[in-house]
This record gives sequence, C-alpha cells and structure tokens, in this order.
Amino acid sequence: MKTPVKTMLALIVLLAAFLTVPSPAGAVRGGKLIALTFDDGPGKPTEGLLDGLRERGIRATFFMLGNCAESYPNTVARAYREGHQIANHSWSHANLITLTGREVTEEFRRTNAVLTKNSGGAGDFFARVPYGNVNDTVRSAVEMPIIGWTIDPLDWKYRNAETVRQNIVSAAFDGAIILVHDIHPTSVDGALRAVDDLTAAGYEFVTVRELFRRRGIELQNGVVYRSAPPNGNDPGPIGPPVLSESIVNGKLTVTLSAEKGTEIWCTLDGSDPILNGWKYTAPFEAWAGITVRAAAAVSRNGSKSGEISVTLSNPRAEPPVMAVKNGQLILESAAPELYYTTDGSPADRNGIRYEGPVDLEPGTVIRACASGAQYLDSEETRGWFSGRGRFFRDVDPGDWFAEAVDAVVGARWLQGTGNDCFSPATTLFRGQLVTILYRMAGKPELTETVSFPDVSEMDYFRDAAQWAVSNGIAACGGDGSFIPGGTVTRETLAGMLYRYFVLEGTVPDRADAVRFKDEDEIDPAFREAVDAVRSMGILIGDTEGYFKPKSMLTRSETAVILNRLLSR
Repeated sequence: MKTPVKTMLALIVLLAAFLTVPSPAGAVRGGKLIALTFDDGPGKPTEGLLDGLRERGIRATFFMLGNCAESYPNTVARAYREGHQIANHSWSHANLITLTGREVTEEFRRTNAVLTKNSGGAGDFFARVPYGNVNDTVRSAVEMPIIGWTIDPLDWKYRNAETVRQNIVSAAFDGAIILVHDIHPTSVDGALRAVDDLTAAGYEFVTVRELFRRRGIELQNGVVYRSAPPNGNDPGPIGPPVLSESIVNGKLTVTLSAEKGTEIWCTLDGSDPILNGWKYTAPFEAWAGITVRAAAAVSRNGSKSGEISVTLSNPRAEPPVMAVKNGQLILESAAPELYYTTDGSPADRNGIRYEGPVDLEPGTVIRACASGAQYLDSEETRGWFSGRGRFFRDVDPGDWFAEAVDAVVGARWLQGTGNDCFSPATTLFRGQLVTILYRMAGKPELTETVSFPDVSEMDYFRDAAQWAVSNGIAACGGDGSFIPGGTVTRETLAGMLYRYFVLEGTVPDRADAVRFKDEDEIDPAFREAVDAVRSMGILIGDTEGYFKPKSMLTRSETAVILNRLLSR
C-alpha cells in the first residue's frame, strides 16, 4: 500500500500522457519500453500471475517481502528460473523512516539472504522501500539502488480488475515503471489485461534492470529512480549467444560469442544455464550428441538474453579394430586415417600415422584411434602385447592380475573368452573350473562315460565334467545335472582343488597357520579343504585377514590363484 496523496498527484500529472500511434510489438531497438513491477509478494495469486506472464512472453520485476519469500520458496525459484528479476522490498514492510540505520540495513540484508537461497542463486538486488518513504538514513542504509514508480493504479484500494487495467493503460508512457501488488487476484487480472493492451499499442515489457540498461543509466546505491525516459540511444535487447563448431586436431571445439559487456553462461547436461551454468571463458572440447544450452547476461537476475539450445551432430569416427598377428599390429577402420602409439601416450592425430602392419616388441601397450577430415577422433582402442607374446584387449600391464593372466593363458589352463579378450571381471562358472582342472591334469583319457541332462556333446566342458564327476572332484545335483553355469565361491574352489590334489597324490601335511577372522563362516564340509590350500599358500585371505568363503570368484582372481600353482 502506497501513500495515497502522492500517488494521486502523480496520476493527475500523468493523465496528460496519451498513447502514441501503435507500432509493432516486440523486442526492437528504439521501441517504447515499460517495466511492470509487483510488490508485497509472493503470495497465492503469484503462481497464476507467472502463468499469465509466461503465456505472453513477458518478464517483470518482483519486489518481494522477505517473510513472504520465506513462505513461498518454490514461487521465488520459479520466478527467477523463468527470467523475471527478483528484487527486495524489505523483510516486514515497515515504515523505514521510523527505524535506525542498523534496523533498515537488517531489513534488507535478511531479505537478500532468503531471496538468494530460495531462488537458487539470484543476487545483485535492487530495493524498493515500503510506501516510498525515504530519508537520508534509509538512503545510506539500503546499500542498493532504490526503485520507485511512476504509475500506481491503486489496485490495493479498488480491488477491481477493470479499474486496474484502465488506470495502467491511461497513464502509460515510454520509460514508465508500473506498480502493482501480486497479493490481490484482481490486481493480477487487471495487470495482465493491461499487458495485452499495451503490447498491442507497441510497448515492450522489460525488467527494471533492462529498462535502465537500455536507457544507458548506471544505477547507484542509495539513489531513488522512478522512470527511464527515452534518450535516443537504445542498444536493444541482449541477443542470444552465437555458437560455432570446428574440428581442431580431431576434437570437436565449441566457440561461443555474445555482445560486448555480457557474460555467457552455459551447460552441457541439458539443465538451465542461468540456474546451473558455468561461465564461458574460452573455446572448449565437446562431442557429438551433447546439447549445449547457453544464454548471455549483463546480470543473470533480470538482464539476460534468450537461450540457445544446440545439439552437436558432427560425426565421431568408429574406433578401429585392433589385432596382433604373428607379432604385428593390424588396424582396420572405415575412417580414412588411423593413428597409434606404443609408448603409452594417448592416441590422437599427434600419434603415428598407420600405414600397414607394424612389428611389435613383447610388453608393448598399443593405443589407437580413427580420424579424418570430416570426423571427430574416435574413442581409443587399447591392447597389450604381453611379455609372453600374447595379445589382450582388456588386460593392461598395470593391472594387479596382468602377469598372472599372461602366465596361466600361456600354460593353457585358463583361456580367453574370444576376440582377444580375457574378461577379467567376469564371474567364474563350474563348467570353466572343471575345464581348468582337467587341463591341469593333462586331459587324461576318460575311463567311463557320464551323461548329464544339462550337458550336450557340443559343450566344450563335456569331457572335463565327466572326468571331474568320475573322479569325485565335482558332484552332481539331485537330479543328476551338472549345473555348468553355477557360480564358484572361494570355499567351493578350495573343495575342488583339494579333491584334485588328493587325486594327484600331492596333498601336503597341513601346517599351523594364522586363522581367518571369518573362520566360523566356512561351511564345515569345506574346512579340511580350506586348511589344505591355505597351507599350500594357494588360496589365502585378504589383507585384513578375511577369507570371504561365500564370495564368488572372478576370472582375474582365479588367474592369480592358478599362477601360484604354476610357481609351485
């Protein structure tokens, strides 16, 4: 609620300002600018107001009371997210000229904190003092530009939408600031009707910050501003950033540009650049398929451009297919250019251009990529030509299990899974385990035939399953099935290894050993086996002294255990 006498005087003066000849609406340089502001909220009617402003593509300025902003945090956040300017109307709507300077400062400081928190990041606030009452104490204590108004439709008094509309439209002029209260439904209704009328009459609605920016007025703290008349020097609205793409050394590089004096805010994850963005400072590498969202701003709170959203589509080359045959590197790709390195450095266009098969030294790590003038560099293809002359796509010499894998594959106890892969993280299955033990035994001739309902003549583990069951190393299920896909735990591995050693006659005397901290979790049926393999130093606990008997074994763990057998 404002001072009635002052407001009526202002209206009498402004009644002489007639609407000019209608001109095309829209954001143009040199057009008629007008700022719509709302006081005393947010409140229940504010959400409907925001709906109406969004439908019309209009941005307004909300001078919010701190105690109301605290009660409606989602409304504050929405207003900021949708591009409206968030501003400060004190905490409690007190008559500030009756307060001390410290009390005035606290009214606005407390409100600023709530507005920033509930909006998700708004800052750089303007102030409006309740009732328009200002004295020297208030000017020095506010520490922000103070925004008054030139059009007051007395919406708080009349509570009639049509009256509000008429009072706004009849008093409108270029550079005016309109005061309305978004705590009254009639005020919201009347303001939106006036927006429609004035838009049709060629007015462009802007935030208060934009009004003064486009009129070239630099606002000072503690100074009261009530309007921004045209001065013939309108730079126009802030244009959205311009995005350009280029391929630099096989990398997609994004460059953003915008008007001088603005900052560019952008995101690559699809989120709002004003709320969640980072400030653009230099061209950056990107990749096909991501969406760049960006907006330019003098201030993200009330003075920003429209947003651009660009999904990058430059094609990325398919990674090359890598193979090693007879000690030579072979690379294949549909892309015209292939590059590789053998010194551990990343593969890109700075690497060695592939022209044909390359002789490799054992122990070499190969990294390769595909590229070309019209392509982005592909993702890397990596491989390891091991010290024993075997090629792995998914084992690196730095892996804790690398040497063990190389050794047991060389012994032909545990083979790869195809396509030069070892699949170190894959779980070990019963069919694989009996095959390993069968190979360790030298693939002895079968002395009897055992059939299983879940093992066919085509299965690679058929002979191994028959051998293991015939010799008591593995047991069948209740229905005679072998269950080749059953997982192997640490204690079941101990059981099969122990029975294998019994068959071979190589079970050592069990020596006293440090007990496992989880000894009680070992199934009694496996205790003797666990003690035996522990005494042999083949199956040991972890660094903290746990055996983890129920843990399933991976192929990498199995390789390390088998390598201990090899070393014996």
